[in-house]
Amino acid sequence: MNSAPMLQSEKILLITELKNTREEVARIGNNVNQIAKALNGGEGFNDANANMKQCLKILAQIDSMIATIKR
Repeated sequence: MNSAPMLQSEKILLITELKNTREEVARIGNNVNQIAKALNGGEGFNDANANMKQCLKILAQIDSMIATIKR
């Protein structure tokens, strides 16, 4: 992304796609969080908790990409 200049229209399209992806990952994370809350401990909870952490990590990466593109 940083190796070649991007046209403004390309930046807008890429930012739009990244924002859409971020929103979808956030929805998935919300669903995983609801599942985690519904579980009553045990191994299933640990799996859901790990998945939620992974979703939050992906969201942070997408936010970083959006910030980089906006520069």
